[in-house]
Amino acid sequence: MSGVIALTTGELGRFSECTASIIGMRKPPGTRVMITVGGSMAKAWNDIGARVLGSDAEWLMLLNDDHVYAVDTVECLLERNVDVVTGFYLHRHFPFAPVLYDKLETINGKEWYQIFSPPAGASGLWPIVGCGDGCMLIRRRVLEAIPPPIWEISKFLPDVQSTDLIFSEKIRQAGFQIWADLDVVVPHMIVAPVVPHVVGGQWRAALIQRDGVMIALPSGKAESLKGEEP
Repeated sequence: MSGVIALTTGELGRFSECTASIIGMRKPPGTRVMITVGGSMAKAWNDIGARVLGSDAEWLMLLNDDHVYAVDTVECLLERNVDVVTGFYLHRHFPFAPVLYDKLETINGKEWYQIFSPPAGASGLWPIVGCGDGCMLIRRRVLEAIPPPIWEISKFLPDVQSTDLIFSEKIRQAGFQIWADLDVVVPHMIVAPVVPHVVGGQWRAALIQRDGVMIALPSGKAESLKGEEP
């Protein structure tokens, strides 16, 4: 089952870890990797979409240049055999909410996406109404069902590029369900200065986010995911 893995970047890709992870991913035979460079996400995705529809590709995988992807990411999402599915990742900034949305609510006359927080112990596929485009697998029939332009710049927030949420809306309007695969966890890269921070006479390591939010770690001693000191 041939397909396309697509990555959008600015003039410079943000994280070498991302590029390395894409190179290292296992890919089905015939898979092509396409990279677009530019300032408009909508134009980048539309250019990729046109190339996909002009080929024999059966699926399109959207990636962003600030994630790190596991070697089996594409394989796992393809095995779900659904029309649209996203991996599970968080926003880059505090409070690090999931980039998953499970319902729409009307607030002050406008529709707003409400964040989906998976229940404790949740796994597998969950139906959602919207998601980001940082790890999104789309079957060809979905792209064929959406009139061009498939991606647009903004609708929900005038000064924010929300191409992913508009795309989610178009997917629903075309009659397809979006799914979140909670077993495909995707790290989201951040850039933040690390500083010593004193609380109650005890120092802690703290991260300072771009908006000035300080996040103090529980102690001055880091914990390794491998159970070893870093």
